[in-house]
Amino acid sequence: MNYKFKDIIIFKDGFLNIYSQAGTDSPTDLYMNRTDAAWRPGDVITLESNDGRKVATYEVR
Repeated sequence: MNYKFKDIIIFKDGFLNIYSQAGTDSPTDLYMNRTDAAWRPGDVITLESNDGRKVATYEVR
């Protein structure tokens, strides 16, 4: 599954919380506005830049 968020800037040593549920975006919290869970334990999420560079990965627990 791919999901594209609005353009954002993450500063060095910054953080970003990504939620699959509904909510209002803020500078540190982005919401996909889904009614069902986007991920299950064991899924690996990859955050990429607009040009396809891998920025971060996270394994859902």
